[in-house]
Amino acid sequence: MSLLSLFGGGAARVSGEEAQGMVEEGAVLLDVRTPSEFDSGHLKGARNIPVHALQSRVGELDRNKAVVVYCRSGARSASAVRILKGAGFEKAVDLGPMTAWSSKAGAGPELGALAIPLMLSLTLGLAPLTPEPHIVGKIRWVAGGAVGMGAMDWFDLVMHGAPLVWFAVTLVRVVLARFGSAPQPRQKGSAS
Repeated sequence: MSLLSLFGGGAARVSGEEAQGMVEEGAVLLDVRTPSEFDSGHLKGARNIPVHALQSRVGELDRNKAVVVYCRSGARSASAVRILKGAGFEKAVDLGPMTAWSSKAGAGPELGALAIPLMLSLTLGLAPLTPEPHIVGKIRWVAGGAVGMGAMDWFDLVMHGAPLVWFAVTLVRVVLARFGSAPQPRQKGSAS
């Protein structure tokens, strides 16, 4: 149970697997994003009723059927589930973001996880797999005891080196998730 649901601010979320099972058993898959977002891509078999129009269009849905609701980030779907529950849809559930549909339990990071560290590496003038020569020199300087390194030298090392380390760690996580077993980040709401 989330903190939001304790104060009536959110509905319990279902996993992608649970949502898929519900839809296979006849639940309605409801996309509450805008029509333009829906047109740019949606889950197969989904019906589009934007959250801002849901209150007035709730009659288009069958109250006796389960409704699995999703959006882009999970905020609008939570609002939509509250609207549906208030209108008597006892079987309305929140999938949250559309990406949760395809996520599998224990799935690791996708290749897209490399985008931010790679872009930061490139933005800072650092080729992701071949560091700038002056960074290599500073790393050797640190390895030699860092004698004479000033504050700007340390700052330069961190600013240019951190994205490379971030990229390397993310790359290892992606490779392990695809080809081996990687430690998975703890899911929200999971018991320890």
